[in-house]
Amino acid sequence: MISIIIPTYNRASLIPETLNSILNQTCKDWECIVVDDGSTDATEDVMKSYEKKDPRIKFYKRPHSKPKGANACRNYGFGLSKGELVHFFDSDDIMHHEHLEKKQQAFNNNDKLDFCICKTQKFEREFNFENLREKSDIKITDNIYEDYILGRCPILMITPTWKREILTNMELFDENLYQSQDLELYSRILSKYKNVEILSETLIFVRRNNDSITTINGKLNIHIESFLEVKKRVIMQSPNNPKINLALIKMVLGTFRYKLAGKEYKDCKKCLDFIRTYNSNKSLRFLFSMLRINFFYQVFKVLGRGDTKFKSVLKL
Repeated sequence: MISIIIPTYNRASLIPETLNSILNQTCKDWECIVVDDGSTDATEDVMKSYEKKDPRIKFYKRPHSKPKGANACRNYGFGLSKGELVHFFDSDDIMHHEHLEKKQQAFNNNDKLDFCICKTQKFEREFNFENLREKSDIKITDNIYEDYILGRCPILMITPTWKREILTNMELFDENLYQSQDLELYSRILSKYKNVEILSETLIFVRRNNDSITTINGKLNIHIESFLEVKKRVIMQSPNNPKINLALIKMVLGTFRYKLAGKEYKDCKKCLDFIRTYNSNKSLRFLFSMLRINFFYQVFKVLGRGDTKFKSVLKL
């Protein structure tokens, strides 16, 4: 059986489409555990109607003893689940009707498989095939861990289907993180478990332009403490890998430029302090680039500027 675990918060208008895509699966051997994070809309009424419609759909509320957030909901849902396979999903995305069947078949064909992923495709607000946008591009070498961190093999929170024993051997989601929890957990998993099958088909459709913890009114909402904490953990997990170190430093610089554009100077300083602490590149070229970036940051801060017309001077 496949356990689908969905955290939700105020998605009464969207979760029916998600649940209908699960009900329409050609694979029938599943349970769907939805954990509510304190919704104030009609989510509970919607979920009760689906529980009556199909007993495989089960609705729970996050216990008050657990902190608010999707991480706690996912961990709680996992504790309630019974499936040999586990799939974390979101309450506004859509499954292709053969998604679970094709994932299940991959595990049936290879009992050594740790997890299975597929391609995804974005859509705008209303789901139909005319609204579909770019597909994910998956490229791997013989190092799936490095491929994931470097972005060659993008793995979203909702992409993998896991063998249950893999997750039971790990500490699951850090409930103190507000963002980047998938990178934090999945990087830990992939550093140990690397037997993956990648299906070449698009089996998951991801809703975009919808408010979430990372996007509000179409704009990125970066929680800088969580963002930097996760990058630190991944760097510390790979202390002797210069490729990973440089890639994560560049990610932090990208966030630095985004924060500078919004004149969020305190967060900018946190990014620069992070680079000074965790960068392992001691080349003169890198050090000179950071001197230049620091200089122009100070100039922009004094002038009260936040534009990105000169962002070329803020790159490595």
